[in-house]
Amino acid sequence: RYPNPLDRIGLLACMQLLWDRLEPAGYLHAISRDPLPNTPSHRILIHYGLGDAQVSWMGGQQIGRGTGAVMYEGNVAEGNITIDGFPFVPVDAVLTEGNLIMGWDFGEPLVPFVNIPPSKKYDTHEFTRRTPSAQAQMAEFFITGSVSNTCGGPCHAKPPMDSE
Repeated sequence: RYPNPLDRIGLLACMQLLWDRLEPAGYLHAISRDPLPNTPSHRILIHYGLGDAQVSWMGGQQIGRGTGAVMYEGNVAEGNITIDGFPFVPVDAVLTEGNLIMGWDFGEPLVPFVNIPPSKKYDTHEFTRRTPSAQAQMAEFFITGSVSNTCGGPCHAKPPMDSE
């Protein structure tokens, strides 16, 4: 239909303009830092699991940075990666304002650093919401509005039994 490469490039550029308006990541700042007109500011709690085959820890951290989230000191990290781009708060801090991002390590293999998909056999995508420490943190946030480190330090947990 479009044999001319310039036509294809122009068409893709136009499609990108439409995609940008729909891409949720483009609106992260509007959740709490700069709400859209007639929209209240919101607080969010972001959980991610190392080894997630559906949303990598890098994607979770990008969302956290986009929303201005803070992170507890000593948060789990993938391999020997240094976590940066977040304001860190003490492990014993109780947060009553702002957004928080927190990761869990379930002891699963690292996500590949090459362009191959991670194994679904070890996918941790559902694990955080099924882990008691994460559930306790979510309950505290939803009921009281405050957030504390329910792990007491870096969050290491065994994969939940009902994760399938």
